[in-house]
Formats: sequence, structure tokens, C-alpha cells
Amino acid sequence: MDLRGTVFVLLNLPQGPYEQPIVGTLLVSKNDEDRVAVIQNLLGDVFGLAPNSVSLNSIEYLESGKTVVVKIPGLLSYRVSFPGGKELSPEVSEGLYPWLFGSRQGVVETVVYSPPDAETVAYSGTNALWGRFRIPIVAKR
Repeated sequence: MDLRGTVFVLLNLPQGPYEQPIVGTLLVSKNDEDRVAVIQNLLGDVFGLAPNSVSLNSIEYLESGKTVVVKIPGLLSYRVSFPGGKELSPEVSEGLYPWLFGSRQGVVETVVYSPPDAETVAYSGTNALWGRFRIPIVAKR
């Protein structure tokens, strides 16, 4: 299945400051409902990640010039900018996967996560990474 244009967010949160994020919820665009199983298999087989739940949402994705915006109404707002000419720092580029290409390092302008049953989390000014990937996947029989 061709996943081009598919929009999903894997929400991983740490239990405390500076701790490793724990795989949480897979948020998939309502427009891509028929691709949920393929996305789950991709995350599990290629990345070793198994989300504990899946949620279908209205997801707005906008890529415009030097800015990427992802919005899930009432839950998540994510805005990253990519200043022109900013190369990947050595500590970032050394750890990239070989199947990731067209990578850009940017700056988080704002992230606001507002879960319905917990405190809102907001931050800005951290590093962000954007890239494309192509992974051929063989269907399971």
C-alpha cells in the first residue's frame, strides 16, 4: 500500500523530565482510517514500536515554505520553522537512519499538547527534525 500523503502522529511522552519517552497513542487522520493496520505494522516491524491505543482524528497538516504545522483540534498544536541554510548538526546527522532522506533541522516555535484528563504541556525553542522516508514493505501472508 502506498502511504504517500498519509497523516499520522505517534504520541510518545516521558513519565518525568529528561526521561525517555514511552510509546503511547497512534493518532491517525480520519481520512486514512483504511491504513491503520498498515501503519501499525510499519511502526512495529520497522521501528519496534507498539502503540497502546489508536485514535482517529481530524488532523490538519500544512507544509509551507520554511514552516510545518500539525493541528489536532482540542489536543495538539505543533509548529516548527526551518531557517534557510541550517545544516544538520553533527550530533544529529550521525544518528540518522539510512532510509531517512531530505532531512532538515529546525526549531520548535510552539508545541501545545492538551490531553483531556491531564495538565496541558507547552514548550518552544527545542530542536526539531523533519525528513522523508521510503521503506519497501512486503505484505505478510
